[in-house]
Amino acid sequence: MTTKVDGRPAVLMYQSSAQPVKSTFYLRVPISFPGALLTYTFGTDAFDIGFSLTFESSHSEIVLVPESRVSSHSEPVVGTFKFVAAGGFAVLK
Repeated sequence: MTTKVDGRPAVLMYQSSAQPVKSTFYLRVPISFPGALLTYTFGTDAFDIGFSLTFESSHSEIVLVPESRVSSHSEPVVGTFKFVAAGGFAVLK
């Protein structure tokens, strides 16, 4: 879902109540303007998982949250990141 403020997307929401994952799951979120705020919440049913957050543009890839194991089966993983640049994708893996 997208709403606009001054012609720019203000809210872009990705939501899934159940996403079966058997190997690696990537979610690419477009970062359309500086100051965009990415907020994420997720959990798993039975296992911990590896999680990372990167910013990818045509020029580079920047690791924002290094890959680590998270106990998403015990409690939801919650985070927020504010982007200072636009023109790329936040990739949650």
